[in-house]
Amino acid sequence: MERVITVKGVGNASIQPDTILLKIELETSHSDYQKSLDIVMEKQQRVIDAVIQAGFRAEELKTASFNIETEYQERRRNGNDRNVPVSWHCEQQLKLAFPIDRERFSRVMQCLAESNAECSLNIQYTLSDPGRLQPMLIESAAANARKKALALCAAQGVKLGELLRIDCDWQEISISSGSRFSRDAFAPVLACAIAKFSPEEIHAGDTATFIWAIESDPGNP
Repeated sequence: MERVITVKGVGNASIQPDTILLKIELETSHSDYQKSLDIVMEKQQRVIDAVIQAGFRAEELKTASFNIETEYQERRRNGNDRNVPVSWHCEQQLKLAFPIDRERFSRVMQCLAESNAECSLNIQYTLSDPGRLQPMLIESAAANARKKALALCAAQGVKLGELLRIDCDWQEISISSGSRFSRDAFAPVLACAIAKFSPEEIHAGDTATFIWAIESDPGNP
């Protein structure tokens, strides 16, 4: 019967973010459905104008989500209780991603602050190519597992043999720095201050299972 050793390797990796992800959220509520839409569209246009003023192309601003919810109230009509619509709540999220550039970031923040779009912002630092992290994690996990396996074999007086199998179920990694900023409203002075922040590195971790054959060590009969 073949003797084997099974070790779980823990991989960790850190990398400096290279991209700013700016999420711009617009919302409004109104008793008139069309008016609710019109207000959000007007806010959206102000955001587009601000982005263009900051030196971006309009098509670089992407729509991430758009949602309209109806608020109902129970009212009595003709002797019956009915749920009737009383207002419409409209939400839209726009995204703008670009390479980290403090001057460019400061400019777009300034333009948004002066746009009167009444938007809320969520700023994240991420990677333009999330796949860059996975090879680093695999290499780290493999080195960690081998170190553990060698130590265990040495303690038992055997040799680490051929690598027989690797089992890994890589989970979806959160590719964003711990540095985030979110605010419902901001002033131009605050916008400039935010743009000067230095983002934290992106940290990620995952595991993989390695199975090696065990061989007898001639030096340990």
